[in-house]
Amino acid sequence: MNRHTTLASAGAALLLALTACSSDGHKAQPSSSGGAGTTVPGEATVPGESTVPAGTIPPGLTEMGSCHVKVEGDVTAEWTSPGGMSAVGYGPWTPPSAGTIAGLPMDETFFILNCVGEGTNSLNFMPNTGIGIPMQPATYVIQPASNAFGTSEDGQITIIVGFDGPAGTTNWGPSEPGELVITAFDADHIAGTFRIPITDVLATLTGASMGNAVITGEFDYQNPN
Repeated sequence: MNRHTTLASAGAALLLALTACSSDGHKAQPSSSGGAGTTVPGEATVPGESTVPAGTIPPGLTEMGSCHVKVEGDVTAEWTSPGGMSAVGYGPWTPPSAGTIAGLPMDETFFILNCVGEGTNSLNFMPNTGIGIPMQPATYVIQPASNAFGTSEDGQITIIVGFDGPAGTTNWGPSEPGELVITAFDADHIAGTFRIPITDVLATLTGASMGNAVITGEFDYQNPN
């Protein structure tokens, strides 16, 4: 199991751990920070009014929504994943009774967005340590990978990418700045789109590259709590 798979699995396990803390069905109230037309500190800029174009989200696999991912280039893949506890987690969505999970505070610094396909196909978004993600629309820049794991230590949000088949034998990460565009984010759901150019980040170590690709997609997940 490579580093990508380990981190992604840990994130999914953490989300599943929240299930036991969400039995009351109550939903968190929107954060008071920011709002439409304002600026999120750092690299996020908030659009005035933006919505996911009608019809871009494939039919939901469950009532909890879905995420559709398409990869084109030297790697090709496509999948649609269902919403639910293992798909999305956000601190302010978690009932107050949850307290902390695995030592992590359930505040705006806890944000995980997973789009998981068959086998080891996966795309996972999460904030860099200590960075809060406000409950509001915003555009986040996904900075190029800064290490051999394919993640970035710069910017507010980083990604973990995993592929099934031969492409899964190496690590992948952003080759140039990409975007996660959150078009809707409130107490009930989160929706948006993404576009991220990626490359084989182990090429400089192995002396051979499996190439480059571009990940695009859209998501619309319901609050599972």
